[in-house]
Amino acid sequence: MSAKKILPFVILFFVTSLVFAQNRAILTPDSKLIPANGDVREAIQSAKLIHHNKTVKNVILTGDETTTAKGMLDTLSVLDEQGVHQDTDFGFFSQDVMVQWYVAPADLYIKAVAFSVSDSSGFTNGEQVKVSIVGTDLTEDDIRALTPPTYLGYYPSDSYMNNRAPFSWYGNGDWVPASEGIPEIWTQDLWSDFGDGYPTTGAFSNNSEIVYNWVVLLDALGFEPAMIERGKVFGIAIQHGGQNPEQPHEERIGFWSNRVGESHAGFKYYSMRRLSDDDAGWWTRKYTWDFIAQVDLVSDRAPVISEVTVLSMTLSTEPRTVQATVTDDNPGGGNAGVQSVVLKVSTDEMASWTDITMTANGDVYSADIPGYPGGTKVYYKIVASDVEGNTSENGPYSYFIFEPTQPALLLFNGYTENDTILTAYYFNDDPYGYAATFDLWAYGVIDYAIETSLFSNYQEIYEITSKGPLALYSYYIADWLSSDSSRNYALFGDEWLGWQNGWHNRSHGPGEFQYDVLGITYEYNDINYVNQGDQNRPFPLFAVDSSLLG
Repeated sequence: MSAKKILPFVILFFVTSLVFAQNRAILTPDSKLIPANGDVREAIQSAKLIHHNKTVKNVILTGDETTTAKGMLDTLSVLDEQGVHQDTDFGFFSQDVMVQWYVAPADLYIKAVAFSVSDSSGFTNGEQVKVSIVGTDLTEDDIRALTPPTYLGYYPSDSYMNNRAPFSWYGNGDWVPASEGIPEIWTQDLWSDFGDGYPTTGAFSNNSEIVYNWVVLLDALGFEPAMIERGKVFGIAIQHGGQNPEQPHEERIGFWSNRVGESHAGFKYYSMRRLSDDDAGWWTRKYTWDFIAQVDLVSDRAPVISEVTVLSMTLSTEPRTVQATVTDDNPGGGNAGVQSVVLKVSTDEMASWTDITMTANGDVYSADIPGYPGGTKVYYKIVASDVEGNTSENGPYSYFIFEPTQPALLLFNGYTENDTILTAYYFNDDPYGYAATFDLWAYGVIDYAIETSLFSNYQEIYEITSKGPLALYSYYIADWLSSDSSRNYALFGDEWLGWQNGWHNRSHGPGEFQYDVLGITYEYNDINYVNQGDQNRPFPLFAVDSSLLG
């Protein structure tokens, strides 16, 4: 897994033997160089940049001590590696835990960790979070095999909430797997206060101006974790400090995340329940929490592959170009440089791969995926090797070449065709019975470049967003409806409403899709009979008077 050097700062090495020989500096957005001199705190505080078209700034939460780099400072960010930004407010409550995992790209020391806050309600009402670093005996392949959403298990505890605990050092019994064969996950306490995380709070940010709340490990507890070897998996763990088993909404704390699917799932421990009264414990989720780590790399690493072209679904059968930035360095000293970069393509569910050599223009490598007929699902990934024989891989990514055949479109907004819970809920005993009457879109976000041409093939569109959408198509749906009065549209899933405004209740009026198309004047979100008394409200939605729905 590669790391990128653009959050929250950029460290530069200068090889000239004059003024800047072997000095480090912070490169700011206005191209100024600020000497770092191995000072992690100064590096974090001084840098500010535009990242994925968003302003990034930093908040330091700890004291005045500083740390020194042995090799090269770098920042690990899953969202950055995936080329996505923060778009989902994912919350947790009393004693819940979230863990975002990383694979060490080289031998490294963790200097600082950070998180971005999407909902600070709990902080405002006096709650804290507890930050720690955890490890595992599992490999990267083991972790990836736990495809989300999967219920994993828990540790029994006589004193912890709900008599279950997230870590063995909180429990008093052996791991209880949710099903046979599921292994213990987070078994190593790498950095904490004798098992207890470091308590802190966080500053809120919207997702257009991300604020990172940093914990410098040496400042916080007076020590840093031991060196983590290249290839080892570690996790940034953040626990909600609340003690209320009722988990009132006022204690909610939210972290920014992105639904990256199965490529890099986050782990969440639910202290009370997720879907039923007996499923408290660890789950994998199709979300990646925006927890990042500032690390000191002290050995050689494989090439860093970044800024990979992510191809969306298409109607085109023509070739498509993929680009990636590939660089190589050797923080431990010695030979460095990219030897080869290969684009691998598969059309048989990754059973076999075709290699296409990518050509370089500086650090940017490119190659074309051949054209394929409609109905083909194309997988691709990038493999790079350096002069020392180290190899890294980025991917796989996939896209589908869509071919309209039916008069109606069933749009799974954010889901795949094999989402059995979704299909069973809507289609009962015949989960694939829609195939004879609908074209199914279950291939991720529709690229804006083909939305109009795709929708124009249909007289009816049924959009399902029950778990929350990956994208909004309101503008195109409204235009599609207005161009032909015989067309029909239906939307399923109230998460579509809350996803757009952080699940805050709000009114709607003329000019808004909610009002003009759906006929909604007011929306309620996160309806909860037990904790919020929502059963006393007249209705979750109020329809527009005299409308067809009303």
